[in-house]
Amino acid sequence: MGSEVVPGAGPTLMHDFGLTARHVVWLDLPVIFDPAEPSGIPYRWSDDHTPRIGVMHRTGPAVVRWFEVAPGALLHVANAYEDERGRVVLTGPRYDRAGWEQSWKWWTGAPGHAPDPVVGATAHRWILDPATGRATEQPLDGLVSEFPTIKEEFTGSANRFT
Repeated sequence: MGSEVVPGAGPTLMHDFGLTARHVVWLDLPVIFDPAEPSGIPYRWSDDHTPRIGVMHRTGPAVVRWFEVAPGALLHVANAYEDERGRVVLTGPRYDRAGWEQSWKWWTGAPGHAPDPVVGATAHRWILDPATGRATEQPLDGLVSEFPTIKEEFTGSANRFT
């Protein structure tokens, strides 16, 4: 196996990615690398970074189709799959800016953090439609959670529970 540069990828915290039967799903969201970040962990939220999710064929070449999405952070993908219409469906716990910043304070030991490290990360679904070039999003519930898992045999295919 070789490696390829993902063209157009930003300086973002790509902590995880999704896999469907035919695609890799990249997260290019507004938590960016910043060596000047004073917390000691070189990442921060950036309102200037355009949030988007990329879809690339698993077998290459590294041609990514980017879909702009609402600002939010996603550290851990629950699953990704292609639905019957050929759309890529991605699920995972999404942080809004306030939730991210509160959790970040806990992770970095900054004063004023919540007693729990996971604040504001709630189940979310993104649907990326290659036919229209559009992304739609929807919250799935209000339960704060992180580190989602599914039964391994459903990885890359439709699943009901996380």
